[in-house]
Amino acid sequence: MHRLRYHPGMRSLWRSLAAGAAALLALCALAAAPPADAHVPFLEPDRRSDAPALQLDPFPKAVRLPDAAVSRAVYGTLAPGEAFDVYRLTVSRPASTPVEMLVPKTGGYRDFRPAFALVGPGLPAAGAEPAFIRERLRTANTAVSLVPGAYPRVLVVPDPGAAERAEFYEPFSFTSYYRGGATRVDLKPGVTYYLVVYDSSGQTGEYALGIGEAERFTAGDALRSVVAVARIKLGLYGQGAFHWLNAFILAALLAGLVALVVLLVRRRVRARATVAGP
Repeated sequence: MHRLRYHPGMRSLWRSLAAGAAALLALCALAAAPPADAHVPFLEPDRRSDAPALQLDPFPKAVRLPDAAVSRAVYGTLAPGEAFDVYRLTVSRPASTPVEMLVPKTGGYRDFRPAFALVGPGLPAAGAEPAFIRERLRTANTAVSLVPGAYPRVLVVPDPGAAERAEFYEPFSFTSYYRGGATRVDLKPGVTYYLVVYDSSGQTGEYALGIGEAERFTAGDALRSVVAVARIKLGLYGQGAFHWLNAFILAALLAGLVALVVLLVRRRVRARATVAGP
C-alpha cells in the first residue's frame, strides 16, 4: 500500500482552495442580506511606505486611506526589512474615530504585538515617542515656522501586554484575531494625520486595523469585498510574498464564482418566465 506524502505545493493549493471557499461564503452572505456593522476592507498596496522624510512631509510615501470616519478594516503586513507602515488619514467632517490593532490568531503570531502611533496637530500626546518618529518630524519641520499648536503631536498606543490576549472573531473574513492596543481620537477636516504601525522588537507579520465607525457599505464595496476576502486568505496584499500559482488559482476561482452567479440569475429569470406563462 502506498502512503500519501505531503508535497510543499499542496499547502499553497489548500490555502488557495480555502480562499475560494471563503470568497464563496462571503458572496453568499452578501447576496442574502446587506452586511450589518460591516467594515469596508482596505488592503495595503504592495509597496513600502517607510521612505526617508522630506521637508514639510515626514512620511512622503504614506498610503492614503479614504475618509477615516468610515468604518474600515485595514489589512497590512510588516515585512522583513521594513521599518514601519504608515497611512495618511483625513476626514470629511469632524469625527470621533476609534482605532484598534488586531493580529491573526495563529501560533506564529503568539508573541507578535505591534504598536501604532497617531501623528498630527491637536492630538493628545501620550506614551514614549519612538525615536524614528521624532527624527522625521524634526527633518520635516526644520525650516518651517509653525503657528502655535500646529506642530504635530504623537499619541502612542502600545499593545496592552496582558499574558492572556483578548480575542475577536471577524465574521466577514472568517478569521480570529488577538486584540491589541485601541484608542479613540477626535479628527478635524482639512488636517492630515498619520497612522504609523511598527514593532519595537523588530518582529514582522500580518495585522489588521479597525478604523472608524460610520457605516457606508455600498453595493460596489460588497462586490470588491468578495475579491478582498480571497486576497486576504492568500496573503496577496502589502509586502507579503506573491505567488503566481495562488494568483492563477484565485483568478480561476473568481471566474467560477462569477459564472455561478450568472447561472443562478439565469435560472431565476427562466423560473419566473415559466411561472408567468405565455
